[in-house]
Amino acid sequence: LGDPLADHAGEVLARHAPYPGDDLSNEKTFSGQCFVVYQTTDTHHVIMDGARRLEDDLLVPSDLLANPKFCLTDWY
Repeated sequence: LGDPLADHAGEVLARHAPYPGDDLSNEKTFSGQCFVVYQTTDTHHVIMDGARRLEDDLLVPSDLLANPKFCLTDWY
């Protein structure tokens, strides 16, 4: 069945790109497939951004992703 929270988070992040600090000349920034989101524990998900190649992946609490009032794009 997959992970609906991770799938939704990746779609939302891709739909709202670019983000501050993104390289606008990098076509991955706008590819729609630069984000990988997956659950690492019962309480956290990881966000990987293939366009930015951050040193560390970002941890986001899963309960935030499950909260319909949480604005992931502002948090990111």
